Amino acid sequence: AARAASLAGYSITTYGGASKITVERLRLAKREQAKRPLQLGISWHDLDLACDSGDGSPFHPDAFGKATKRLMAEAGLDPKTRLHDCRHAVATMMLEQGVHPAVASSVLGHSSVAFTMDTCQHVVDQMTDQAAAAAFDDAFAAGVSGPK
Repeated sequence: AARAASLAGYSITTYGGASKITVERLRLAKREQAKRPLQLGISWHDLDLACDSGDGSPFHPDAFGKATKRLMAEAGLDPKTRLHDCRHAVATMMLEQGVHPAVASSVLGHSSVAFTMDTCQHVVDQMTDQAAAAAFDDAFAAGVSGPK
């Protein structure tokens, strides 16, 4: 279940056990960030950002993309992989692992469960095929016979 957490003026929504790591990382970043205005003095840009470029100013738009590409390369992903591809992979994995579609939709920030299901229809079709095959296997393993 989702729960809101307050973090020194920031509000975040967390999901499941991994959220403890996320919250701790954000707390650490906030502590580190709190030291920088004292170190930088008038060079500090007080914009109240959760993530900044080191001096309180926003990241350059290309910085996030470059960092994402670097992390993807380290993970062994194809260099052509887009961030949106990773988002779609997360949606697919959640559904494959049995996460309820309403939960997946909420985590992804989709406007409706229907949108999530339409977007991931290939996963639903594959899961349906697998469930049907498993049901037939179970029925035949139990010795169920067809009509006589």
